[in-house]
Amino acid sequence: MICAATRAGSPEQALADMEEARRAGAGLCELRLDYMRDPDLPRLLSARPLPVLATVRPEWEGGRFEGNEEERLALLGEACRCGAEYVDFESRAGGRFDPGGAKLILSYHDFEGTPADIEGTASRMRARGPFVVKVACLARGAADLARLVRLQRSLGPGSAVVAMGEVGEPLRVLYGRYGGWLTYASVRAGSETAPGQFTVEDLVRRYRVPSIDAGTELYGLVRDDGLPAWGPDLFNEAFRSIGRNARCVRLRRDGEPALKELAEAMGLRGVWAGGGAGDFLRGAAGQFRSWTGRPLPEDVLRGYSGKP
Repeated sequence: MICAATRAGSPEQALADMEEARRAGAGLCELRLDYMRDPDLPRLLSARPLPVLATVRPEWEGGRFEGNEEERLALLGEACRCGAEYVDFESRAGGRFDPGGAKLILSYHDFEGTPADIEGTASRMRARGPFVVKVACLARGAADLARLVRLQRSLGPGSAVVAMGEVGEPLRVLYGRYGGWLTYASVRAGSETAPGQFTVEDLVRRYRVPSIDAGTELYGLVRDDGLPAWGPDLFNEAFRSIGRNARCVRLRRDGEPALKELAEAMGLRGVWAGGGAGDFLRGAAGQFRSWTGRPLPEDVLRGYSGKP
C-alpha cells in the first residue's frame, strides 16, 4: 500500500493533499499533525477522502511537535476518537499508548544511520504486539541497504522497513516484494517528510508499485557518471511493453563486495553498470536482450533516443 505523507499546515490544505494523493493512487494518508496549526480534527477526519494514519512526531524523533508529551498524547488520542484508522506511536516514547479503535503502528526512526542492533530493536518492538512494526533508518551505503532489505524479509507481514536517503530508494519501490505492509511517498515533489521519498505518481506510474508481487523479477542499474536519470525508466517501459513482470531500480556504486552483498540480499537477477553516456542506448539494448532474450522494443528505444 502507498501511504501519502502530508505536512499540510491547515485542515483545508490537508484535505486538498489527501484528495490529490487519492487521485494519484495512494491508499492511505499519513496525517502529520506536528506540521499543522489548529488541526480541527472532528471536521478534518469527518471529511477525509482516504483512510488516515495519524502522526504527531516529536522533535526528539525528527518531527516538528514542540509541546510536551501530555499535549502530544492528547492530540493522538483525539485523532483516534475522531476516527483515524491508524495511529503512529514512537517505540522510544515513555509508557504505552491506548489507540482505542485505531490500529497501532509502533515506530522507530534514525535519521543519522542504521544502528548496529536494529534487528534486535525490531524484535523487541514486535514483542509489544502492535498492528505494524515500522523501522525507518538512513541507509548510508549498500551494506546498510542490504541489512534493511534482509530485515524487511525477516519481519514479513505486519511490518514496514524504510531505508531513508538516496541510497535507500530501491526498498521504497520494492517493499512489497519483500513483505512490507506499506511504503511512504510525498504528495508532490518538494513536499517530502523524509529524505528519499518518491512522489505517489512516481511509484504508481514510473514503477507500477501496486502490481509488484512475489514473482516480480528484479534488476539493478548502477549509478555512474554516464548513467542518465531516466535509465531505469527505459528498462521498466521495455519490460511493460513485452508484458514482463520485472522492475529495474538504481543502485549506488559502493565497491564490489558491498554491491554483491546488496544484489544477493535483494535477489537481483542482473546488475549492469551502464557504461558511458554516449553508448548508453546501445548498451541498454544489448543488456535488455541479455536479461530477457528479447530485443528492446523499437518504440521504447525511439522514445529515449533524443533525451540528454
